[in-house]
Amino acid sequence: MALLFVGDGPRDEAAVPRLVEGILEIEVRETFRPWARLHGGGSGYGRKLAFALGQARDLNAQGLVATIDRDHDHSGGRLGAVRKRRDDVRTVSPPFPTALGEASPHLEAWLLDDEVAVRTALRLDPDRVVPNVRNEKHPKSALEALHAASRRADDRPLEVWADLARAVRPERCAHAQSTGFEEFVAEISLELGPLAGGTRRREPRP
Repeated sequence: MALLFVGDGPRDEAAVPRLVEGILEIEVRETFRPWARLHGGGSGYGRKLAFALGQARDLNAQGLVATIDRDHDHSGGRLGAVRKRRDDVRTVSPPFPTALGEASPHLEAWLLDDEVAVRTALRLDPDRVVPNVRNEKHPKSALEALHAASRRADDRPLEVWADLARAVRPERCAHAQSTGFEEFVAEISLELGPLAGGTRRREPRP
């Protein structure tokens, strides 16, 4: 499935397409655009989403996946803005498959929540403690510390994050509701699931 992904940076580019592959059990061919470089739509996340939709159509992509980090946006204004613009665009043009996600506080919360995936991808020693994301205020720092102490400390973080995302299973993420991953999985299934039905499936992963 050919998809355009929009996110905050290189780690989103490395991990989010792999998460989508795991959710839908399909192969994804991705193109990535950072939010910061979507200048053509003007300022504001809503306008940037509308511009990204145009780019997705120009690229002949089958769908768009846009993710944002909640971080300091405690009001949820970014997610509200992109949802509203998606709805507004759909009132004037044919619906285009568009899945939205908000990671709270950021992408690493989605990855850290699957302890099995973390241990597998980082090749952690059995006695290494993986923090519970519910009690971790800074999942990004926690995951970076685990990486630095792991057998893959010399591997590039982007490679490790991609492998970790490949290993994530939504059913193992006990705190997916609070991290925003549960809603993201639902968005992917609703918006892109019908397209995935006609796509060649991969062999199920353990």
